[in-house]
Amino acid sequence: MHGLLSKLNIAVVCDYLEEGWPSMDLAAEMLFSELRNSGGIDAQMLRPAFVRRFGAVSRRRAAFNADRVMNRFFDYPRFLRARKNDFDLFHIIDHTYSHLAHAAGPQRCIVSCHDIDAFRPLIESGFSPPMRAMARRTAAGLRDAAAVMCVSAATRDDIVRHRLAPAERVNVNHNGVSETFRTCPDADADREACRLLGAPHTGRIEILHVGSTIARKRIDLLLRIFASVRRELPAAR
Repeated sequence: MHGLLSKLNIAVVCDYLEEGWPSMDLAAEMLFSELRNSGGIDAQMLRPAFVRRFGAVSRRRAAFNADRVMNRFFDYPRFLRARKNDFDLFHIIDHTYSHLAHAAGPQRCIVSCHDIDAFRPLIESGFSPPMRAMARRTAAGLRDAAAVMCVSAATRDDIVRHRLAPAERVNVNHNGVSETFRTCPDADADREACRLLGAPHTGRIEILHVGSTIARKRIDLLLRIFASVRRELPAAR
């Protein structure tokens, strides 16, 4: 039990940088910054060194993916088990790392859930046995965590509908706004935006997509929707 003057020790459990998920890296950095600036909290970012085994002898994508599995499911849990008594609370930034809750102690873990794609092997057909096995292990961590913080109501509804976690432990906690976005004008950035998109126009509808173009982001659907919008509203961009 904490004394009145003691600080809460919180670990921000980050993705491996080598995996290349900038959105998850940014989420970890922003949470850490906010916690560090809060009174009564000591925060630390946790991220073990990424060990290259198969990747040390091959540059093939399959070798890197094999290293990812080893690092995620063997090295990272071992790293957290060694640190589990150093913190009062663990916040796992990426739901695809939910299995780490069992290494740190699920009763002291919060998981941020951004979507349910990692759990589709459990609710849809067509996935390989290894994919289903990894999804089961990841989902078990999500289910047992003390709390699941969803970035949208849609994600919370998906989790509850598919019974991936108890409804009473699933909440909505929207992402914050990065300091990159501010009300003060940035002349250089504004000029570059005008060069790429054209000058802004009062009354024009603008649709902004933020994300990658990987298949599950359904850019094909976005383009078809936008084409329909343009037929009704030619000034849209």
